Amino acid sequence: MKTSSHTQLNGRFAGILGKEYAKLLRSMPHYPLIQDTIARLTNQGLSQGRGTQKQRMILELGCGTGLTTLSISQYVTNACIIAVDQEPTMLKQHRANVVEGRELELASSGLVIKTVQADALTFLKKQKDSSFDAVVTGFMLHNLPIALRAKILKEIARVLRPGGRFVNGDKIAPDSEKLHNTYLLQQIAKFIDTYTAPEDLAYCVGWIEHYAQDNKTGIRYLESEVRSSLKTAGFGKIKIVGRHCMEAVVVADRL
Repeated sequence: MKTSSHTQLNGRFAGILGKEYAKLLRSMPHYPLIQDTIARLTNQGLSQGRGTQKQRMILELGCGTGLTTLSISQYVTNACIIAVDQEPTMLKQHRANVVEGRELELASSGLVIKTVQADALTFLKKQKDSSFDAVVTGFMLHNLPIALRAKILKEIARVLRPGGRFVNGDKIAPDSEKLHNTYLLQQIAKFIDTYTAPEDLAYCVGWIEHYAQDNKTGIRYLESEVRSSLKTAGFGKIKIVGRHCMEAVVVADRL
């Protein structure tokens, strides 16, 4: 779930956090609900914008181990999902979780899933204008510096067709510093309470350090930035929905 050679945050999921990513669900029980919301909003956007007989093109950036792709595949039919991630550790798990052993099931739904190893910005710049019906990200953009997020959103708007939908489930901080700090401390406490086994110590410390990095000035992904950066990039109907503590889902349509 990482992107771009233009940031020093590369490698955040190359180690234990990526290899044992599935453990995260133990400390974030609402995680599947976030994924389901992403998938439902993506499908709604496709249904509103295109007939059901045409194969739709969906781009998923920072696909990770496949949790978002799996959720989308439960709702969407007749589509090609291009899943992009820079980290080989994550892509290997993605293929095992999403594609292997599910070929017949995917085919019956008219779904084609392709994985691409690339950073998000480089991949986007190689795509044609208006070439996707929907772009989806799950827990990727918050890893990046503000300036890089803005560049990626501009490219997402360019590759989306007019009326196309962008859906992002992410770690989005409330503008209220007090409320954000409350959520942050609650999540850190959850990590400490959940990963108590000796073999989980490095994993627990890794996530706490990860959250500390996300909280730095220039990295923290604020609701106000979400709205302003999407508006600047050319999106309308911007909504932040389905908040669960630190996480929420953003949906916006390209003007």
